[in-house]
Amino acid sequence: MGTVARCRSCSAAALLLNPLAIVTSGGTGIGKAIATELLHLGCNVVIAARTFDRLQSTAEQLNADRLPSNSAIVIPIQCNI
Repeated sequence: MGTVARCRSCSAAALLLNPLAIVTSGGTGIGKAIATELLHLGCNVVIAARTFDRLQSTAEQLNADRLPSNSAIVIPIQCNI
């Protein structure tokens, strides 16, 4: 049998240099989980959805919960994608 090639995780913080991500449906569920992970990796995140109240609440929560050493931010944008 052949050997299995090893690769670095796409979640490795070193892979993200000056990153900006746009996450659709970022106010709840899987979108919120993805936005949270990207923020913890130091990525600036734009969360987008139709309901601004949820987006704003999520952005405030994520920005408040990030580490002081993390300068990345979450920005909510209402849109219909």
